Amino acid sequence: MVEIEDQGLAPRELRGRAFTLADAIAQAGAGLLKGNAAVPRPLRAAALLDGFIDQHLEDGPGVLGLVLKQVVREDLRVSRCFDAPMEALEAILTELVLEDELLYELARRVAVRRGSCMGNDPGFSSQGSSPTRRRTIVTSGFVGPWGRYGLG
Repeated sequence: MVEIEDQGLAPRELRGRAFTLADAIAQAGAGLLKGNAAVPRPLRAAALLDGFIDQHLEDGPGVLGLVLKQVVREDLRVSRCFDAPMEALEAILTELVLEDELLYELARRVAVRRGSCMGNDPGFSSQGSSPTRRRTIVTSGFVGPWGRYGLG
């Protein structure tokens, strides 16, 4: 374990010690734990976005919310915008609504997840075969300060 007194030792004196998790955190922690909280910035951003999705998404069974949170966490824009995660979320949602392929993939993931939760086949059609079917799978939407954004 790293002792507080060890911080002032020369590198030559520290070579004999084993490298610990505390050492790794001390080396990487300067930017990772920036701010006044001991929670890493990536976790703070994810928690903020999860809370926003929970508050503003009308989703009875909760499957859309789970899948949407997963999509948001997987998006690289969130990891680039720790200081402004809501801007990243806005860009992600705008792209999801405007790009048919992304909206289709979101609807497919929701249908598969809902089907696995209920123990049945999602019955999802292939892309291009039935656009009305694909648009009706997701029936929930966001309600926020901008009004209702239907995804279905």
